[in-house]
Amino acid sequence: DWNNAVERLPELTSLPPGSTAWRTRRGGATAERRATHRYRKDVTRVDALA
Repeated sequence: DWNNAVERLPELTSLPPGSTAWRTRRGGATAERRATHRYRKDVTRVDALA
């Protein structure tokens, strides 16, 4: 389930939810693109675990 996976992303990555990499998701266009790429990779990993 996509929504459940998104909610679980912080706990499934090696980074704590409050870390810089997570905050940069709201940090502007370049940071957003970079974070989105990482986010997609994490979602792929979540899908693999599902």
